Amino acid sequence: MLDSAGNELIQTLATVSTVDPVDEILDTQMSRMMPQAGGEEPTLVTYHGQGVSSISYIAAMYYRIDDQPWQPLTPSDGVFDESLESFSLTIDPAALGPGQHHIQAYSVDAEGNVETSPASDLIVVAPSVQYVFLPLVTLAP
Repeated sequence: MLDSAGNELIQTLATVSTVDPVDEILDTQMSRMMPQAGGEEPTLVTYHGQGVSSISYIAAMYYRIDDQPWQPLTPSDGVFDESLESFSLTIDPAALGPGQHHIQAYSVDAEGNVETSPASDLIVVAPSVQYVFLPLVTLAP
């Protein structure tokens, strides 16, 4: 902002915070399911979640891994027709590669509201360890 003499005003006049009204209408939650104890390293990561709309029914749900394109989720009952829709999502860490991976999911309701704060989780994929066994060679006397 400039005053009449051309001086720039650098003082903060006010701080305004806003709440996205869609955050009060739509909510998606997801929980990572713990693998059954069996002694083996789990090979798949499974999430169970739900999308909830306070004003309409859920019309679509989406997920993504890292910054990949959003992919559609299918509701557990097969049809988007309720204000609370459950879903399951299974991820194969072997297909991701080592490092941290950000999993996100969000909902859209029948009124066209799109959730702005997706549910999210981080999973860490450890580098695979490979062993090479070489034959032992002994020298005969």
